[in-house]
Amino acid sequence: MMTRKSVWKIAVSSLIMGASLASCASGSQSARPQSLTAKAEKALEKGDTLDAIARAEEAVRVGPREVAARSVLAQSYLAAGRFMSAEKTFEDALELGDTSARTVISLALAYVANDKSVTARNLLADHRDAIPASDYGLAMALAGDVKQGVRLLEDLVRNGVNSPKVRQNLAYSYALDGRWSEAKLLASQDVSPEQANARILEWARTARPDLAQMRVAALLGVKAYQADDGQPAQLALAPQTENEMAVALTDTVMQAEAKAEAEKLEKAPEKPEFEAESAPSVAVPQAPVQLAAAAPVPLIAAPEKPIRVKQVESIEIPAAKPAKATPAPKAVAKPAPARAAFRAANSGSVREGSYIVQLGAFSSQANAERAWSVFSGKYRELRGFDHVRTPVTSRGRKLHRVSAAGLGNRQSAIAMCNGIKASGGSCIVRKAGKSIAGTRFASR
Repeated sequence: MMTRKSVWKIAVSSLIMGASLASCASGSQSARPQSLTAKAEKALEKGDTLDAIARAEEAVRVGPREVAARSVLAQSYLAAGRFMSAEKTFEDALELGDTSARTVISLALAYVANDKSVTARNLLADHRDAIPASDYGLAMALAGDVKQGVRLLEDLVRNGVNSPKVRQNLAYSYALDGRWSEAKLLASQDVSPEQANARILEWARTARPDLAQMRVAALLGVKAYQADDGQPAQLALAPQTENEMAVALTDTVMQAEAKAEAEKLEKAPEKPEFEAESAPSVAVPQAPVQLAAAAPVPLIAAPEKPIRVKQVESIEIPAAKPAKATPAPKAVAKPAPARAAFRAANSGSVREGSYIVQLGAFSSQANAERAWSVFSGKYRELRGFDHVRTPVTSRGRKLHRVSAAGLGNRQSAIAMCNGIKASGGSCIVRKAGKSIAGTRFASR
């Protein structure tokens, strides 16, 4: 028989706990913020919220855009009952890319405590796919949509997911719905009748709709700090500069997408190019990337090669000995190094331009264009290649993907991407087609 304390931990632990808080840190986190964040996390684990807040605030001051520091600070505020401060800091962490279920649900609880239940429900719905169903059901019930929460949790039980955590989450949701007999009966499956009675009384004490803050505080086992004035002004997250937005790759969500697609591509068997050309316009289920439409997208202009050769000639003509420029075949035979390297791999392709190499996604067309200028200057593999800009929507955000275009086959695209990664960059190989067709730009 489980104890009352252990059952309640099961019912709520997955809402705000889990793996180490520092796990959301980016790989580029500097040493000092990382050290301060780790110390704040240890203090939080010991229940010393004052020390945790002090250390986490210092970590944020030192590294204002370090996502792990923001996440730990937000959890520290939440553990101290400072719901206003927690709300703003969780929003900052979310903006910096921490879209973990723990952060999303914790922010939703802060919204509920601050009388923003509608905002909490919208947040949960936006991140539905990232949250386990058992947690999502209880979170929605706490955010005011009790009927949906109960329905989701009942479906889990009917489908055989009948763990103590699911039962206790459902019991609490029954209580929030005023179904006290069912709540008591279900709670009694994991604790003694006396403990179940005590649990029901505790739930009843905060069940009124106007006691949302008290309900969240009781759920977390904290006392609401009424004097909380919100996140200190000096810790406010400053907007990212235009230059940073142009150079930086996409946020955590887009990087995760790139990693997932890259893994699929590595596992997928190589297919002959003629199969891709004759593929239907819809994406084939379970394929690592979407196939091109039956009609080829006219992204590659016919005079592309003559234009590049002429451009190389015009550069070589004003050399030290102009009289020898015309008969110098070597000058004509030297296109951009990267282009020459990948042309050999393209020689066996059915048509040029079957693959692209995605480099990042940005918040505006202007940022996307600036990013290409930076990338093409930084990575020699991109020199001589055109690029394509594709508008997409990811988790409600409008972004503009930037990709190198004109790769004739998968091997050449992978070779380019590997070269970029070897220089410290990030990229993903995609199949050119309607799903990624965008605005094509010639190299400059």
